[in-house]
Formats: sequence, C-alpha cells, structure tokens
Amino acid sequence: MAKLCLPLGFVLAVMISADADNCLGGDCKAFGASSMRQSKASTVLSMLQSTAKMHYAEYVRSPANSSLVAKACQPWTLLPGKYLSGYSSAGNACFSKADAKSLCLSTQDCNGITKQHDECGGSKWTLRNGVAGSTASGYDASNLESEKLDRSCQPTPSPTPAYNCEVGEGESGQAVSSSFENSESSCATQCNADANCAGFDYTTVSKGTACRTYGANTPRLGNGGVDNRQYCVKPPTPSPILDPTPSPTTTTTTTTISLEGLDDDEQKIEVNDEQVDLHECRGWCYSKKHNDKPWTGTGGKCNWYACSTCPKCAAA
Repeated sequence: MAKLCLPLGFVLAVMISADADNCLGGDCKAFGASSMRQSKASTVLSMLQSTAKMHYAEYVRSPANSSLVAKACQPWTLLPGKYLSGYSSAGNACFSKADAKSLCLSTQDCNGITKQHDECGGSKWTLRNGVAGSTASGYDASNLESEKLDRSCQPTPSPTPAYNCEVGEGESGQAVSSSFENSESSCATQCNADANCAGFDYTTVSKGTACRTYGANTPRLGNGGVDNRQYCVKPPTPSPILDPTPSPTTTTTTTTISLEGLDDDEQKIEVNDEQVDLHECRGWCYSKKHNDKPWTGTGGKCNWYACSTCPKCAAA
C-alpha cells in the first residue's frame, strides 16, 4: 500500500478533535482549558472536525484523480526535433511508421526510430541504435523527429514463424525491399514487419541486396544464382482437425484429385495432405518439371492440396 503524506495542520486538527471529545466527556484538562464549558467545547469541536474533513477531502482523492496512481506504461516516447544516433542491425532501410515500430520491437539492438527530411524521402522511418535524443544544426521539430522505445514496456513479441527455405531466388524484378541482412533470421524479421510479404531470398554474402523481400511472385527455384541464394516462404497454418477420434474403418490412400505428373515423394505428400485436410505451398509447386502445368482450371496445380495456398492460387 502506498504511503500517504498529510499536512501537519490536518494531523493536529484530528488530535485536538480527540481531546475535545474528552472534554465533552468531563475531562477538560486534556483539552488545555480546565474551566471551559461543555457548550464552548462543542463549538470548538465542530470547527475542528470541519477543518479535518476539508483537509481529508483535499489530500485523500479518489484513485481516478489521484496523482499517486501509477500511470500506464508507455513504450514509445516522442522526441520532436531530435534524432537517435546509429542504425540498428536492420540497416538504413526505410519503413512506414507502423512497420518501423513493429520491426524495432523484434530487433534486439533497436532502441527507437527516426524520420528526417533528407532521408527516406522525408516521409519514412529508419531503425536506430542510439538511446538518447540529440539535436543537430539546421534541424527542428518541423523536419526531424524520433520515437524512443522503452523496452521495459515492450509486450512479448509473437513468435517468429518458421520458414520453408530452399535454393532459389524470388521472381526477377519483383523485390519489394532490400537490405544488408545476410542471414535467414534477420531477413525473416524484415519480412514479418510487412503484412504483404509472401517470402524472401537471402545470401550470406555481405552486400546491400543480401536480403530481398517479395509480395506475391513466381520464385526461381533450384538455382541460387551467383550469390547462392535461398528462397523462403511462410508455412501455412494447418487446418484444425475437428474430430480427432479415429474412424473404425481402415485408412486407405485413395484420393479424388489427379496425381498425374507427381513423382513418388510428391504423391506421398499430396495424399497425406488430402487425408489430414492440410493446405500448403510446397517448393516443388514451382519446380521446372511442373512449369508447363497450369495453376488453375481442371487439372491445375491449385487443385493439389500441397500447392493450394501458393500466391498464384490466392490471386486466381
């Protein structure tokens, strides 16, 4: 329980009020006036009690108005006219405010975001490593602002979904963003910050385009290019099995969807997906041997459970 500090006048008023009560009971010496009449003591008591109530009302406020009540934790502090020094491990990539905050929360060395008129077109934000706001000549609140992150208020981030990765690159010319992030985990963090990101490719080579993110695209799988890239897509969320009770009948491997064109391993995956009602986007849906097979229509790849959530199917 928080301690409450009361003014001395209030405390004395209560103490004297108690003595006045004793006087009314016949012990007027305790009040300091042995000859005081009970009627006069009653008047004084009434005045003192009124004073005590006034002080109580002033210093013991309701929780809704009391300054003693702790304020809600605010994770972001606005710093107009100031910048945070140094880029985080996300590099100097530019993001919308919402995406920058989301990515900063999941980037360990990010302590805030900064927007300035001569960077990112003056409208987007970069992730910063500095912990204190600084001013600079020629900048003010009209062309420079930052928001500092207080990690003690940071909510627990959602777990980063695992990605399915294989040798390959995203569709040529369709990259949405690029950065120096040259690991699967750091590039995945950038993809997670964009709700429209369908996948990414990355290389361990240190370069400005090490990590490239993509929206819906047709990746070039099987060849990682000169940088030996990996292309990664988010795995679909399996559909819940509503009735886990096994059927008394013998499970068979029959399927109502044509398996024509699938090799033995692909057929096993497709049959299993149909049996457990799992829709996903396997990397081999984009393989060269299936290039001539249409995505949609009768006999299209989108009919296969193993390819049904690929971007080409969602766009159809």
